Amino acid sequence: MIDPLLSLSLSLNSNKGIYAILLGSGISNAAGIPTGWEIVIDIIKKVAKLHGEDCAADPESWYLSKYGTAANYSILLNEVAKSPGERRNLLSTYFVPSDEERSVNLKTSTKAHRAIASLVLSGHIKVILTTNFDSLMEDALREKGISPTIISTVDSIQGTLPIIHTSCTVIKLHGDYRDIRIKNTLDELQTYEEPMNTLIDRIFDEFGLIICGWSAEWDHALVSAIERCKSRRFTIYWCTRGIPQGNAKRLIDLRQAEPITIKDADSFFENVQDKVVTLEELNNPHPLSKKTAVASLKRYLPDPTQRIRFHDLVMGETEQLAESITDKHFSVDVRPVNKDEFLQRVKAYESLSETLRSIFATGCYWGLDEQNYVWVKSLTRLANNWDIHGGITALLDLRLYPVVLVMYAGGIAAVAREKYMFVRELLTETKVSRSGCTYAGVFYLDPMSCFKETYKFLPCVSQYTPVNQYIYKLLRTDLREILPFEQDFERAFDIFEYLAALLFLDQKVKDPKYREWEVSPYGSYAWKGYGGSNNVLDFVSKGRSLGENWTVLKQSLFGGSMDRFEQLNEIHTKFLKECILPFPTDLINKG
Repeated sequence: MIDPLLSLSLSLNSNKGIYAILLGSGISNAAGIPTGWEIVIDIIKKVAKLHGEDCAADPESWYLSKYGTAANYSILLNEVAKSPGERRNLLSTYFVPSDEERSVNLKTSTKAHRAIASLVLSGHIKVILTTNFDSLMEDALREKGISPTIISTVDSIQGTLPIIHTSCTVIKLHGDYRDIRIKNTLDELQTYEEPMNTLIDRIFDEFGLIICGWSAEWDHALVSAIERCKSRRFTIYWCTRGIPQGNAKRLIDLRQAEPITIKDADSFFENVQDKVVTLEELNNPHPLSKKTAVASLKRYLPDPTQRIRFHDLVMGETEQLAESITDKHFSVDVRPVNKDEFLQRVKAYESLSETLRSIFATGCYWGLDEQNYVWVKSLTRLANNWDIHGGITALLDLRLYPVVLVMYAGGIAAVAREKYMFVRELLTETKVSRSGCTYAGVFYLDPMSCFKETYKFLPCVSQYTPVNQYIYKLLRTDLREILPFEQDFERAFDIFEYLAALLFLDQKVKDPKYREWEVSPYGSYAWKGYGGSNNVLDFVSKGRSLGENWTVLKQSLFGGSMDRFEQLNEIHTKFLKECILPFPTDLINKG
């Protein structure tokens, strides 16, 4: 039999976002937060003290004898705190840690809360139900940069975004301690209002469930919700510290749940999170697979009889990357987009595209001219990989990031071999379809277009071209075998970006459909050149000295015309001078 913990971890890893977590009082009690009934008992003691009586032996019986009714949380609270401010201050003593309590980690988020928050951050968990009144779960989520949607009353259900459109929803089934409408007594826990029942029924029907810290003995409305759910789409995993008893055992049997014996919630959720991370790493391309693919490519490139295998290797890796970055795996409706989640997606795209980047770097450097169409075909396939056209703009833009990385790897390698005609093919014959029109890839496959305002999330190394500099550092490793010396890599990188800018303008001047593009792409070459050489300045200077014999023109870029080159270069330089203050003006110096 497979260990239920391993089974759960595998299910979470392969079914991102389809499991919800149900947390009971055991989770918060471990942090020193009293249960709802413990708060009631303590308030009864305060009420008795106000009457000058002692109820320590049996507070519940004392209250029943005194008032002729069972203890009710709301009535009790009104007895000891008349105004909303007084009630809030009283309750805060139970849920908000004092300085002394905080110093010993009491009433603060536990390891379990933080591990769950990590699972939310990685996209494995989207929904958390809790019977607790405290804010420990929300605190742990916010520490990770996640702003959850909170539902704690029937009122808050109205107008809330559908769960599928939120990055995380926390449903506080019994309310929040800051609202006196919380459910606490046995009578209050008998039923939920109909909107809450409807929401819970939908979650139990559509999601798998991980239950931890919940005994099922007191919360009759919640027990009823589990009982009436008939679907068996996904497994229920029920954590228990011993042999399940009472309602817990009955519900486990009824729903064919999978019991998991745990020591405590902290170790359980940390263990789950650790296993999920391990499985995620296993999903990433193994370095050996990358080396094997590149080794196979090197055998196929020079041999005309291997052209089919060459094609199938490149397109096979292309399809593998295309499938792994679809909207099925990377939702474009995650709200809100926070830094940690965004950077995690950036890293995932980088990892998934690593093998194809290495194949492009090697193939575009060593490949033959008759093989060029395969690289263009691969990029075109990747650049038109999505069916969903609506969503969060930042995430829609980022979808082209792995395509840009692959294109850059091939383009830099081609520049290093002075294959300028091939660079033009990569940038202009790669096609991107948008709104029924087809555009040259250079108009969409630009680093800054993938990030726009989200470039601020990157560990920027330049205030002028942060994304370009970030990609430079990433791709340095991919091309180290081909370009072992830093100056050679930097030169090829700068010239590729410069040629991309001029080819962009060349297309824009020739084709009216591109006139709407106002901002030309540019790279870090735009601000280099002070106190030293600039690769692009040197490149242009050499070209001018060679004239029509310049390799760039001999390979038919810019129609093979130096006048055409100078015209485009001047347009680009004027644009840079207007947009980037430190741009070296030497670039338009004809002499």
